[in-house]
Amino acid sequence: MYNTNLNYSQLQTHLSYLTCLGMLKHEKGRYLTTEKGYRFLELFAQLQDILRNELTQACFYFHQSIVAQSSCAWCVYLMFIDAIGKGRICSN
Repeated sequence: MYNTNLNYSQLQTHLSYLTCLGMLKHEKGRYLTTEKGYRFLELFAQLQDILRNELTQACFYFHQSIVAQSSCAWCVYLMFIDAIGKGRICSN
């Protein structure tokens, strides 16, 4: 609960929602990820990779054609996605 920066009420809301979607199941006082939940995580990771590649190309072409004095929005987003992927930002 503390790692996600959610209070108890918010956590219960999210757990209930994910359980209703079939992403989690509640057994013996614990929440477990279902096959559907794992599949979603796999697809989300693939989408992240695709976006990371597309954003890298967009930033490369942007910086080739225009000398940017500050970070472009794509670069900031790319760094954010990269930080989530490396576990520096908790995404759940």
